[in-house]
Amino acid sequence: MVSVAVGVTASGASGAARTSNDAGATWYKAGAVLGDAPVLSLCAPAALPGVVLSGVAQAGVWISRDAGVTWARYGAGLGRLDVLSLLLEERVAPGVLYAGTSDGLWRLPMGQD
Repeated sequence: MVSVAVGVTASGASGAARTSNDAGATWYKAGAVLGDAPVLSLCAPAALPGVVLSGVAQAGVWISRDAGVTWARYGAGLGRLDVLSLLLEERVAPGVLYAGTSDGLWRLPMGQD
């Protein structure tokens, strides 16, 4: 089982995403692309195993299709916005991702990255 988590630093700032493949015994940075960028929100859809969506400070939405090992930018037009919350509506295939940003609410159809 692979786990993805976002921590909070000692100063109270949002931390970078971390992954674990041993039930949390050890943790690693979640892919070189995200590095130490503050992750503000995560979404791991139950219907899409291995998929993790991450809202990153001043960097929009990023997607991993391999449980956080590699990441790619997701959602054209979001640019460098803070993504404060993510919600995936899965009732209609392939789903719609809603991103609450520093510039309002964005609607992103899944599968159009």
